[in-house]
Amino acid sequence: MEFVRAVETDRETIFGLHNQALGPYVDQIFGWDDSQKEKIFSKKFDPSANKWIIVDGAKVGVIKYRDKGDYFYIDKIEIYPEYQGKGYGSTAINRVLSKASKKSVNVDLQVFKINPAARLYKRLGFQRIGETENYFQMRWTPDPQ
Repeated sequence: MEFVRAVETDRETIFGLHNQALGPYVDQIFGWDDSQKEKIFSKKFDPSANKWIIVDGAKVGVIKYRDKGDYFYIDKIEIYPEYQGKGYGSTAINRVLSKASKKSVNVDLQVFKINPAARLYKRLGFQRIGETENYFQMRWTPDPQ
């Protein structure tokens, strides 16, 4: 597995992935139409912050995380439906956790309450530290050793 930085011309492809991976949850919670979703996505899209998750030459998904100095923040991890459940998301997240562990810093994220990925994060050691109407805020803390 490798991470490869996205480029501006990936915008539509990554938006398509976003719709496939998170669209059902967004629709269920917010009921947005495609033009609203695309407008919001485009406003937040920074190609240099998105990294393709590549496995055996195939783009299986995208991860976006930031090193904030005293912690890491995973903005998103989106895996194409046909690659979900194969461990690629876990492996990608574990790479971020390994980087955070080397710096002895936490990793934070938020996930839709209705997204089954919350169970994955819990399995990887994330704990719920807060919630809003639609999201759980979660944190992973490195072993103090």
